[in-house]
Amino acid sequence: MARECMEEFDSRSEFEERATPYHLANALAVLKAAGRTEAARELFDEAVALEWRGRRPMLWQQWQQTPAVYIDGLEHRPFWEVGRWEI
Repeated sequence: MARECMEEFDSRSEFEERATPYHLANALAVLKAAGRTEAARELFDEAVALEWRGRRPMLWQQWQQTPAVYIDGLEHRPFWEVGRWEI
C-alpha cells in the first residue's frame, strides 16, 4: 500500500473516507460481482491483516460486508428484521 494512503489512518477519522479501505472495498465488490469468491476472500484476508504503526486499521469482520467507510461500534448485520424499530 502507498504510504500516503496508509497515513490517512492517522489524518482522517473513521467517519471520513480513506483511500485504502475505499479502494479495497471497490476491488472486493468487483471480485464478488464477477463470482471470484476465492480471490475476494484472499483479498479480504490480506486487507484485515494490514498493519500500520503497530495496529490493524481494517476492522471488517466478514468478507461479505466490506464498506468503504466502516464505523467501529455500530451493529453490523447482513439483514435487518422488519419492525426492529418504530418509525
